[in-house]
Amino acid sequence: SNWSWDYKYMMRSLADSRDIQVDGVLIRATAKGQTGAVNDAAFAPGGYNLFVLSDLPSDYLTPTQHRLLVEAVKKGAGLMMLGGPASFGAGGGADTPLADILPFEVNRGAARQILGLPIKGEVVALLPGSRMTEVRMLG
Repeated sequence: SNWSWDYKYMMRSLADSRDIQVDGVLIRATAKGQTGAVNDAAFAPGGYNLFVLSDLPSDYLTPTQHRLLVEAVKKGAGLMMLGGPASFGAGGGADTPLADILPFEVNRGAARQILGLPIKGEVVALLPGSRMTEVRMLG
């Protein structure tokens, strides 16, 4: 199958739970106008308690689906976005309604400006728990 490692891990972790049902959908193509790989009803408020988007480019959902997802989250649904090369700013997420409800700045330029960093150039973030071997590899 073409499921990502994070989806496979999540499904294995939840397999024994009787209280949690997971409906997985693999989206492989961009939406065409108002037609996406998933029916709009899947994003309607009240349909699901949690949405997990894993490295999903923004153009894989229709504008209507973006609006419905934001509305569902504002009405209490959870949203987990897992990063990757096709998500967030790199995936066009800064230009969608989802960017307004995320707890961080999706637009790279705006985030760099807020942090006082140059607009171009690489940034390395060392976080608590970084291992010295990883830090040495940067050197």
